[in-house]
Amino acid sequence: MTPERWILFIAVQIVGMILPQFANVHLNIAPSIFGLVLLLPGSPPATLFSERLPTWTAVMIIAGVNASAWWGVAKLWDTELK
Repeated sequence: MTPERWILFIAVQIVGMILPQFANVHLNIAPSIFGLVLLLPGSPPATLFSERLPTWTAVMIIAGVNASAWWGVAKLWDTELK
């Protein structure tokens, strides 16, 4: 991936991890849902193990799965455009 795509990836991951911190589940759940969507496909695997793992481990799972997905899509995108 190009440096610009990595910067975009990092920005999306940061926003996706910060948004749920501002959610009030009783009044407005939208930031939590939007954060979950931004962190797909990494958030479901991390959620499965979140009760047994420390928070930093869940963050690393999310970032690792998402980086792999973004890299794969970027590779496909580049080969399709050539």
